[in-house]
Amino acid sequence: MVKLNLETQLALIEFSYQHYLKQTLPLTPNKSFIKAFDECPYPIASHTSETVPKFNYANKAALDLFDVTWDALIGSPSRMSAPEANQIERETLLSQVKSHGFIRQYKGIRQTHGGKKFLIEDATVWNIIDHIGKIHGQAVIILRHNTHE
Repeated sequence: MVKLNLETQLALIEFSYQHYLKQTLPLTPNKSFIKAFDECPYPIASHTSETVPKFNYANKAALDLFDVTWDALIGSPSRMSAPEANQIERETLLSQVKSHGFIRQYKGIRQTHGGKKFLIEDATVWNIIDHIGKIHGQAVIILRHNTHE
């Protein structure tokens, strides 16, 4: 697996979202591409395409939502974002995204780094692809969620 630098990773996330959803991500207007992602009010995160996907990006809103630091999240298995009881549902979602390219209005239970559960009520999950269609992982933007229990 090739590790991408952050700007390349974000460019692929944005390109893929536009490819599948035919619209742009609601990024914060800013001079810096990286800051535009980081300051977006909606949680955005991504994971690799490895057999055991690992987080490779999360903006500030995602880090806050999952109550975790960048260093603790990046490189950790993305399955840790869902409680054990929700792992089959999560795997089904990711399989559907891999097959269809994206899923809108996803609703599901997730958990913070410390194990507190919360509900994602409106999320879009999509494949991260490059210009030749190679899949590099998957990304999510969470448009609505409840607060932690």
